[in-house]
Amino acid sequence: MVKLRTHIVLNTGQSVVIAGNELWYDYTSTDPILTLVGENRVTVKGDIAGGLVYGGEGMFVSGSHNLLSITATAQITGYVGIDTDFAATDTRIVNAGTVAGGYIGVGAYSLRCAVTNRGEVFGHFGIYTSLHNAAIISNSGLIEGEKIGILATDTFSATTTRTTITNSGQIVGGDWGISSTYEGTTTDGFGNVTLVNSGTISGRLGSFVAAKMGADSVTNSGTMIGNVRLEGGDDIYAATATGRVQGTILGGAGRDSITGGAFQDAMDGGSGNDTLSGGGESDLLIGRTGKDVLIGGDGNDRLVGGADNDTLSGSAGGDTFVFDIQNGNDVVTDFENGIDKIDIHAFGIDPADFATVVFPFFSAVSGGIVLDLGGLGAALGEITFQGLTLSDIDVSEFIF
Repeated sequence: MVKLRTHIVLNTGQSVVIAGNELWYDYTSTDPILTLVGENRVTVKGDIAGGLVYGGEGMFVSGSHNLLSITATAQITGYVGIDTDFAATDTRIVNAGTVAGGYIGVGAYSLRCAVTNRGEVFGHFGIYTSLHNAAIISNSGLIEGEKIGILATDTFSATTTRTTITNSGQIVGGDWGISSTYEGTTTDGFGNVTLVNSGTISGRLGSFVAAKMGADSVTNSGTMIGNVRLEGGDDIYAATATGRVQGTILGGAGRDSITGGAFQDAMDGGSGNDTLSGGGESDLLIGRTGKDVLIGGDGNDRLVGGADNDTLSGSAGGDTFVFDIQNGNDVVTDFENGIDKIDIHAFGIDPADFATVVFPFFSAVSGGIVLDLGGLGAALGEITFQGLTLSDIDVSEFIF
């Protein structure tokens, strides 16, 4: 192998090919091995090894309209494998090889930075970008971060652009697969993320966490291992038949729409007026606060409206409607006598007392019956069961 201890700056419009038998290196330097200044075309077939100390970079991209292609035989390393300048625009990075950084694998900071990964990217943060720069990240290989696989940091301006992430490969994080906050915790930041996943995303704390404010969209036909936290803003999570989350989908604040797939899902709307749809299998739907709409779908679902006035529809299967002492005024649209259940265990009532403690607080109304939860010990709240009559109700419909 030809070893070149060198630092090269390409002039505007230059092209270069690093051959498969070449190693460009400086293991102790804090300067990039190769710097692109604009309109450059670089193909890497060999290896670039930058300094592993703070500031060491394999490659640094500045200027506009640079194209960097890393072939399957290539390897780029450094404290930061590939770094891009915040002032740069329209950088395109295509990786089929290996990019590894002691701190960051790929720093995709330039405006409209496009990263296509078919190979491997490693780092404390695999790919690090900012929500204000409209990055487009497409992965069919492996992106792995010791802490976070892809970090798209939040911005403190409400005038953000949208970061788009498409994954058909693997994104792995020690804490979070994908995070829009630096520490994976809720901040006051803004940010809009569109995630389309048909591969696998995983993290010890969760597969995805969004910034506190912003309209995020997650379309999942793959597997997300760990909680999905949408946080603030009006967010959308939608699974296809093959999409699954091994954890809970948490809507957070805002008017969220959460739709499960064919697998068993757990979803929590959080605050705001949310719409939760279970899909197939036996799902858990929790509305929490806000005027929520819960639709169980197929399977034996568990529907918990929570506080405020909710609309609950079990759909097919033997569903359980759960009410407690902090309930609002809810409507159950499709209770199936003899199939579905009403869970009032939170009230501590003995089943033997049904006739004297529970049934007297049912009353007939136009189009259904109403249960006054105040009579059972709740602070307030009543449940309307559409399409039922008093003769449909007996102790067998209840869970105590």
